[in-house]
Amino acid sequence: MAALKWEPIALKAHFRFTSQRLGQLQAKLDSHGNITRKDIATLLQQGNVGLARAKAQKLIQEDAQGDLLETLEMELGTLLEHFVELDESVSPTSILAEAISSIIYAAPHVHCRELDIVRSTLIQRFGADFARAATTNREGHVPTRIVRAVNAPLPSATLLNAYLTNVARSYGVNWLPDPERHDIVNVLSEYLNAEVSQEIDISQLRKLCAYGLPDDPSWLRPRIWKLFFGILPPKQSEWSKEIGKQRDCYYDLVKRLLKPYQSIEASNPPDEVESLDEALLNIFKHISRIPRTMFSHLDQAPEALPQNPISESADPAIKIAHAFALDQRLQVLRENDTNSDADSSTPGITVSADNEPTPGISVSDYDSDDDSSEASTAPKTLVHSRAYSFGNAHPLHCSAILRLLFIHASINPGKLSPHVPAVLVPLYTALLQEVEPDELAHVEADTFWLFEAIVSEISELDEEEGGQKWMTKFDNVVAWADPELYGDLQVKGLQPSLPHYSYRWLAPLLTYTIPIPAIFPVLDAIFARLPRERDDNYKLDFLVDVTSAMLIALRKQLLSLGQTSSGSLWNDEGLAPELAAREISADGDAFLEGISTLQAYPLTSIQDAERIVQIANDLANRREMEKNAPVQGPTLGSRLRTSMWKGFTNQVDQPEDSPPSDQSDREKRGDDGNETERPSPFNLTSVLGLRPKPAPAPESKELPSVPADAASAPATSGLWGYAERLKDSDTMATLTKVGTNWRAKATLVGTWGRSSGSAGNNEHLELETGEISQ
Repeated sequence: MAALKWEPIALKAHFRFTSQRLGQLQAKLDSHGNITRKDIATLLQQGNVGLARAKAQKLIQEDAQGDLLETLEMELGTLLEHFVELDESVSPTSILAEAISSIIYAAPHVHCRELDIVRSTLIQRFGADFARAATTNREGHVPTRIVRAVNAPLPSATLLNAYLTNVARSYGVNWLPDPERHDIVNVLSEYLNAEVSQEIDISQLRKLCAYGLPDDPSWLRPRIWKLFFGILPPKQSEWSKEIGKQRDCYYDLVKRLLKPYQSIEASNPPDEVESLDEALLNIFKHISRIPRTMFSHLDQAPEALPQNPISESADPAIKIAHAFALDQRLQVLRENDTNSDADSSTPGITVSADNEPTPGISVSDYDSDDDSSEASTAPKTLVHSRAYSFGNAHPLHCSAILRLLFIHASINPGKLSPHVPAVLVPLYTALLQEVEPDELAHVEADTFWLFEAIVSEISELDEEEGGQKWMTKFDNVVAWADPELYGDLQVKGLQPSLPHYSYRWLAPLLTYTIPIPAIFPVLDAIFARLPRERDDNYKLDFLVDVTSAMLIALRKQLLSLGQTSSGSLWNDEGLAPELAAREISADGDAFLEGISTLQAYPLTSIQDAERIVQIANDLANRREMEKNAPVQGPTLGSRLRTSMWKGFTNQVDQPEDSPPSDQSDREKRGDDGNETERPSPFNLTSVLGLRPKPAPAPESKELPSVPADAASAPATSGLWGYAERLKDSDTMATLTKVGTNWRAKATLVGTWGRSSGSAGNNEHLELETGEISQ
């Protein structure tokens, strides 16, 4: 935006005009907000909560925009009040620095042309260095309220529910939101209390957990996940028996599948050893590709419990001697790998007195012997060397994850999906939240069976056709839920049907995209869906709703990718900044910026995850409402349009020569009076792309008969052909003559009145009729 010349009188006038303009924009936002609140109340009354919540989110963002406009109006008032200082000094005072920095920082987010001119003028006056510092708020001159208004986060699910409740109360609408995940603690505790309920209603439990599970108490999530996937039966009296069988089965797998690695010796056949080592190294490489941050909650050592057969402190009667055979063999392989000397193991960190240039200061007894002084100078190991490590995870957790994935690959031979390990880590982390020792002792075994159940549900994503199928569904859901956003993504090459980011989201169940613990509410809502059936996969359907909700939650940022303000005078209404007229840069920045944003998804907090789950549930509820909505018949207007259109298009040509008999028979069988004209090089139906449903042609009054020679004249089929025949025949002249006579008669009646007598009129009509018949 071009800057103004530094002329005090003109600048003060423009500052005042800009202040008035900001006030007008604020008034428009307030007026629009009142209308939107009424719309929200109506939608809540109709049961369309999803659309009401979307409007409420936009209204909250507009309220923040209104606060920003008010603050900038005050800053312009500060510039006017201290205009003498602004005009005379090149280095602004602290008061002016705050006002100038605020305008430079916030003006790009307001979409007001007059304010953009003020910003450009101030940048030209105080230089590029000051502008860069203000844009990034490096000096801290921008007030916190402006920074908060510009960088307003996505409204949380709790805030939106409270906002909708207030609107409903204000307009007298009887509406209450669905319970949030933190509000169902008492209900879930009663469900899992054996004294209160002997058998759990799983279907009711799924509905209750549609928005996620509470984080506290921590043991709720592991047990409910086991109930969702059938690891625990609905009858609580059978829990101990059933889970005990599954745990014994897992420990039996550990004994049988890990034993070959304990007995590997030089005398073993080379092919057998090579096959075993290749399988182990393949598992290790898959786990090594998992982001290190995913292991951040596994840094503490697990509690050593004697009930765990895999633990070093296990009871000798149940202890599995070769439980750590994989770790030992992997250490040997990595030590022998000359190509990984630098990464073969985590080096130990040792502090010794020889390495310290400055001696330590200690307070000790003079009578202490020399042995104690020598012991104090001995090297001290801070971090022990490891054979391998996964992020910051404790070695025992690393060993458990390696063992779980190895057993999974052993009983499911074939190509191991690279996304499966990323699903395993959050499951293992969640089940570690158990508090009872009997449950903590068998976390690894319970994780294995839960992991197997989940992989069987999502295995379709690993197939090439299945992956493309669900990316296409992802694409269709976004197009249905937000057509404007979908069209914008198509223009920028970011549609979900392309695997730039969508497959990375879908295949590992978003574990690469949303970190722990924010991923837990998302997994809660996905796992709460019904089990997979032959033709339906409800969990993956909701996963697609979640990924679509992630795009919708990022709507404003996606619409503004790679775009610059067009500078139009119609841009600055302020009601919907993301809908303002914009122009896309032609150098591909929108695509690159979009890929970067979507691969490193910015909304990763727990509040963001709750809002995403809320949007996904709104999409699912909206789909169900549309599915169950009563089918309405066509209106009178649509029936009339269809009938009139059929009346025009049902004019069938009469060819000069009769077609062959077989063709004639086909036409007789196919001609039911409801067909449109025959295909022609050009007709109105093909131009408009209309294909109306068959409807009976309306009855019409008889027109004057068309001479036989005109009826048999060849013409183009269709509406245009009918018009040509009508124009070329005597019918047009006859109709024109009738219309002219009627207009003349109407003129005579209007001139002489009705007193001229009906006899004369009848005589005149008979004369006209005779002329027509001739």
